[in-house]
Amino acid sequence: YHLKGNTFILTGTGTRMRDLARKPEESICFIRISETGIGYQQYCGSRVDPKRKPTSELPTHLAVHDMFVAQNRELKVLLHTHATEIIALTQIPEFRSKETINRMVWGMHPENVLFIPDGVGFLPFTLPGTEKIAQLTLKEFEKHQTVIWEKHGVLSTGKNIVEAFDAIDLLVKASKIW
Repeated sequence: YHLKGNTFILTGTGTRMRDLARKPEESICFIRISETGIGYQQYCGSRVDPKRKPTSELPTHLAVHDMFVAQNRELKVLLHTHATEIIALTQIPEFRSKETINRMVWGMHPENVLFIPDGVGFLPFTLPGTEKIAQLTLKEFEKHQTVIWEKHGVLSTGKNIVEAFDAIDLLVKASKIW
């Protein structure tokens, strides 16, 4: 438990990324990991708000951040989005493998070879919000900075939000071109 005492900003369960800029007070929550590393307290502004729950993918987010801290990586951001084009791509049976996805990603645009040199990780469909998907995602993040979840979305890491977003944006661009 390397996250003791750390605070995270997350979207709440059931919130929409598109509402983040317009209504941040209704879309985000902060959690502070306890000093024991076992539990957390959530805050909205300066008060505790038990009605707003953090993202249902909290087990994955915390597991990934814990791995980064344990391995002393410079990565600070984990961005998870339900990019329509990437979800659509994983509906096609031949794109349900890491090898096929990476061949397509690198073949669609030369930027992808430069900015995603390690390719992307891939998880076959796994029930979201579970410890199982968290552990499988950790394995993919050992070799990649971006991971696609079949029929669900994509996660990307970076030193900052722009770096994490850029990788997803390149994957979306490749999917659109394809």
